Amino acid sequence: MKTILAIDLGKNKSVFCRLNTSSLKPEYFTAKTGPQKFHDIFIELDIESSIVLFEVGTQAGWLSDMLRDNKPWHYKIDKAV
Repeated sequence: MKTILAIDLGKNKSVFCRLNTSSLKPEYFTAKTGPQKFHDIFIELDIESSIVLFEVGTQAGWLSDMLRDNKPWHYKIDKAV
């Protein structure tokens, strides 16, 4: 099952949209913005078939580092024009 996880990063709370690509059923939820909570969410993903999208902003640095350090996550940085 391929999953796309989109994150709207907030200072204190973030909004997530998890999309199962086989059923096209989105699931929305919120979580406190912070490394431990995000780690708990990421650990549930199948790293071989998941995509994580998030906006670039002040919170993006530690999130990018977390994903990069959690091997074998592969990441690609796309720059919106």
